[in-house]
Amino acid sequence: MAAKATANWTEAGAVPSTPAPTTPGGAPSGGGELANTGVDAAVPFTIGGLLLGGGALMLLLNRRRSRA
Repeated sequence: MAAKATANWTEAGAVPSTPAPTTPGGAPSGGGELANTGVDAAVPFTIGGLLLGGGALMLLLNRRRSRA
């Protein structure tokens, strides 16, 4: 079994001899605040806490019924 691959490269435009300076991570330098890259986790944590608390309450009620 053999594999063969060929590629043709064409130049789309002139490439500068030195790249533009960037800061680590590629973010532009300057500015005072960090970018908002995440989501507000309060809503999912609140829903998760309510579901966990409801499950614990149902477990306790079920155990009390089985003992009585």
